[in-house]
Amino acid sequence: MTPPASPRLRARRRLPPVLRRGAESGIDAAWAQIQAEFVERFGAARERAYAGAANGDYGMDDAQWLAASTAGIDSLLAFSLAISRSAQADTDAAGAQTRNKLWFSLLLLIGVLALTLVLYLLVRMVGRRLHLAVSMIQRAERDNDLEIRLDERGRDELALLGHAYNAMQERFGELIRAVRDATYDVSLD
Repeated sequence: MTPPASPRLRARRRLPPVLRRGAESGIDAAWAQIQAEFVERFGAARERAYAGAANGDYGMDDAQWLAASTAGIDSLLAFSLAISRSAQADTDAAGAQTRNKLWFSLLLLIGVLALTLVLYLLVRMVGRRLHLAVSMIQRAERDNDLEIRLDERGRDELALLGHAYNAMQERFGELIRAVRDATYDVSLD
C-alpha cells in the first residue's frame, strides 16, 4: 500500500521556476540533494515501510529508518539554508540598489537646492538694482533734478537702461539749456 503523498513527492522532482537562480546561489545543489536524499532515498524507505506494514516486515531496521529520515531532513534544511542565503543575497542587492538611488536622490536634491539658492540670489540682486533705479527716477521726477544719474556699470540690461536714462537726462538738460539761452536772447532784444 503506497501512501497518497508519494506521487506528490515524485512530481516535485523539478525545481520551481521562481527558485531557479543558478549554481552560484547554491539552490540547485540543495535541490539536487533533496531529490537524492529526501525524494528518492527517504521516499523509497517510506514506501518499503508502508508496503511491509501489512505483514510486519518493514524491510529495514531502526538505524536504517533513522539514517534515511535524518538524510531527508538534512536535505530539507540544506535547501532551506540555500534559499535563505539566496534571499539574503537578493535583499543585500536590493539594499545596495536602494542606497545608490537614495544617494542619487540626495545629490539631486542638493543640486536643486543649490540652483534655487543661486536663482534666489540672482533675482534678489536684480530686484535690488531695479528698486534702486526706480527710486532714483522717482527722486529726479519729484525734485525736478536732471543731474541724477543711474548706475551704468556692467554689461546687462540694467546697465543699458541706466545708460539710456542718463543719455535722455543729458539730452533733456541740453534742451532746457537751449530753451533758457533762447529765452534769454529773446528777452535781451
